[in-house]
Amino acid sequence: MRSMLFRGAFFLNECFDKFPHIFKWVHFCYSNHSHLFFGNYIISSQAGVQQGDPLGPFLFCLVLQVLISKIKDEVPDLDLNNWYMDDGSLFGKTRDVLKAWNIIKDFGPSLGLQVNLSKCELISSSNNEGVFADFEPELVRIADGNMTILGSPIGSSQHCENWISSKLNKKLEILLNKIENLDHSQSSFLLLLFCASFCKMVWYIRTIPPDLISDSCSRFDVAVLCSFEKLIGAGLSKLSLQQARLSTKFGGIGLRASKTHSAAAYIASFFMSKPLIESFLSKQVSNSHINSAISMFNSLVGLDRCLDGSDTSSCPSNRDDLSHHIDSESFSTLLADSTNLNKARLLVCSMPHATAWVRALPAQQNKFSCLEWSICMKRWLGIPIFNQDLFSMSIARHGYLRSPRFCLPSVWRQNQET
Repeated sequence: MRSMLFRGAFFLNECFDKFPHIFKWVHFCYSNHSHLFFGNYIISSQAGVQQGDPLGPFLFCLVLQVLISKIKDEVPDLDLNNWYMDDGSLFGKTRDVLKAWNIIKDFGPSLGLQVNLSKCELISSSNNEGVFADFEPELVRIADGNMTILGSPIGSSQHCENWISSKLNKKLEILLNKIENLDHSQSSFLLLLFCASFCKMVWYIRTIPPDLISDSCSRFDVAVLCSFEKLIGAGLSKLSLQQARLSTKFGGIGLRASKTHSAAAYIASFFMSKPLIESFLSKQVSNSHINSAISMFNSLVGLDRCLDGSDTSSCPSNRDDLSHHIDSESFSTLLADSTNLNKARLLVCSMPHATAWVRALPAQQNKFSCLEWSICMKRWLGIPIFNQDLFSMSIARHGYLRSPRFCLPSVWRQNQET
């Protein structure tokens, strides 16, 4: 939907009728044409809201609501007539959708709203293209039921996997290569952590059932870990990998696996939005994927943290809480599988504020060199720095191994001097 919103009586009258307390200000801003200066030229701004105006989205929706209400009144049998700004979704029988579509085309221009045909899609879940016969041929036609709404794919597993691959995984390699090639390892890691790891997948794992994007999540997680291994110059053992994927509260470094936490994200998102969805549809909603997500989550936590799929009213809607339960169980498993020495290291790493250095931003006078950061990170994750013989000799000669955080850089420096 393109917005023209010709500034005139209708536009201002809607504001006066519905929000009179701001009418004077809106009238002052939009009752006369604005002048835009471009070099020696003066352009008269006569249509639409001003770009950058904080009231712009509100004023656009004020006019759009008139169109939405007309559709609701004249096509009451539509299953769905919902809009997010200019992104509208109409679901229902072909005749009802066609009637609503004609209202948009015929009545919209009188409000200053123009249809952008190139951005409109016709979607049929019955794989029957005959339902498109009465619509314009310029409209994009999708007969297999696969679609995209607000940047999130809806449909088959292949459609969802292909969507994430095209939008994320194909571009990820370029981003990670640029991060790896920076000349400061600590800065590279922080960019990886905050800009190119789990945060990149949050939108997808919150809006797409985890069983539909399992492969994409796995590929993404592997790519992020490979990039981290290049930064520290060493591979991760199974135990080091488990620790790296923990949150910093549990002594990890925050490189969470999107596949592991996808169920928690989807469950929280669904139950948070469920009341709003039911208010839109005026009926209770069911989700064929939610039980699978709950089963996946329950397999990752202890029995006392399992969710009851039959009592969805008790399911939490906070992803952080659910992810915390996953990390807690993973940490307990990691401790159980570790030697006494590694247990001591993990317990120290998980103490309050122990991981502050992991996320600390480098400053000019207070930052790690690439070598120092690499050694500290290896030591933190229990990765050997020397071969066994040299490691034992260094400890015997200098009597270190008191602090699991910073002793080995000192061992390395003194060993170099000797």
